[in-house]
Amino acid sequence: GDGTMDNKEFDDSPVGLFDHTIIMDEFDKKSGFNAQLTAETIRATNMWMAATNALYAGVHICSNSELADEPSYVNSIDKAAAFWIGTHKDPDSSEGGSLYAWSNRIDEKFAELSGSDFDANVKILEGLNAMQSEFADCLGSSNATEKEDMAYKMRVHADDVARYMTVPLVQSLIHSLAIAVDSPASIDEADRVILYALVALPQIRICDKNAYNGLYDMLVTNAKSAAGIDLSKALGMLQDRYVCLGITCEEVGLPDFIAEASRPTCVNPPENILIVGYNGTSDMLLDTALTDLDVRAIGTLVEMEANNAAMDIYKWGRYSKDDDISFGYSTIKDLTTDLYSNDQNFVSKDYITKYGDNFQDEIIINAIQGTGDFESVSPRSRRVATEAAIVTVVLHIYA
Repeated sequence: GDGTMDNKEFDDSPVGLFDHTIIMDEFDKKSGFNAQLTAETIRATNMWMAATNALYAGVHICSNSELADEPSYVNSIDKAAAFWIGTHKDPDSSEGGSLYAWSNRIDEKFAELSGSDFDANVKILEGLNAMQSEFADCLGSSNATEKEDMAYKMRVHADDVARYMTVPLVQSLIHSLAIAVDSPASIDEADRVILYALVALPQIRICDKNAYNGLYDMLVTNAKSAAGIDLSKALGMLQDRYVCLGITCEEVGLPDFIAEASRPTCVNPPENILIVGYNGTSDMLLDTALTDLDVRAIGTLVEMEANNAAMDIYKWGRYSKDDDISFGYSTIKDLTTDLYSNDQNFVSKDYITKYGDNFQDEIIINAIQGTGDFESVSPRSRRVATEAAIVTVVLHIYA
């Protein structure tokens, strides 16, 4: 709907209470209370979101280290680890109610694709340890430039950990969908499909609204009629949007509990992608081509009035990388401020002569934040202006 995030609703409740609303719906559903499913709902909503929120809270505190001096301060990376691991001790065990055990349980249902030895929990712990080290260095530094660099590194690791945490969500969605289609009379399995779709699909919306709408209609709106769901089509649509989730076919694994006829082959986009007839020579072309997802994500968030999140992607990046760097993102902010580095780019020289060297950055920031000339402009129009400024000015001149 229209309006700011504060005015938006989910299921007749404020959107900020999204996870609480799902849990209360599970408690109050007409089919009756199911203790196991309710616990699963709390784990996949409250606990999962609390863990990911703590990751990014750590990045925020690194940039605003005075927050660590408050009496109520608790190390955010410790919190993320506590939410994920709980009291779990055996790294190979799938017993217990922690997110760690849940991730192990669902991973056991998927076969490894050839050449893959991905383990979500192993990667999550590696990322948390890296963030903890960077966090300690950041809080111990008094140099503003160093702290900004450390916050950037923490942000990249937070994105990676959040993506690894997304893998068991997607696996759970696939598994529950397969069971629901085979057992269409099972209300609980249909409810599981709805649960995992509600938690996993919003991440797709910011980079592909049409795909999100199609999957939402199929897996949420029509989940109670699971017998009519085309399993192969649903899986294909989901797999094609793994790039929006930042995950790969190898990380999710092979759902060999689904009959081969209903199991489309999962294929990652080729790194040397063929783009509208252009066959590039770089084996990392895809990383740069994903800039269009950054543009779409920024625009979607602007229209949602999630201005801070949109600015975050503009400044820090989310999808696109540069084959000249081994860590982090190629951000639109970097492209915007680097337009004039090539002395042979006469297009950029003409722009800077007429408008000045920061005009494109100012336009984009004002359009995102609703400031300056965009102070009274609607979110929808600001989205159009933001995307147009990035595509027709920044990317055009940079190309």
